Amino acid sequence: MSDGGPAFPTEVYDGKCPHCQGTITGQRGTGMSLRDWLAGNRLVRLDNKREAKFAEGLMGPAPNWQEDPEGYLRWFSRYAAKVGYAYADAMLAERQRPIEFPADVDPGDAVAEAIEEEPAHG
Repeated sequence: MSDGGPAFPTEVYDGKCPHCQGTITGQRGTGMSLRDWLAGNRLVRLDNKREAKFAEGLMGPAPNWQEDPEGYLRWFSRYAAKVGYAYADAMLAERQRPIEFPADVDPGDAVAEAIEEEPAHG
């Protein structure tokens, strides 16, 4: 699977800052990949029993956070990384597919209906 390419590509200049009047070398600075950026921006929480059971099903039993806070942090961090990268991989795969709507759905009408149903804030 592709990593999506660079998340924030930049032009590389001949030893000068990008805001200066330097010459572009034709190289691109890559920085982090789009996959890494998507994974890092996926917030993962264990704030309910169903999510905690899912995490333990995926990762095995969690260390007791009161008895082994560092072990629990390592366990949770590995879980968060697995979920984040699964999310990123799904996002990258989906962007390769065309957006399809059922034949009887007009995307413009669906958006208009969603906007009308959204409660007013204020």
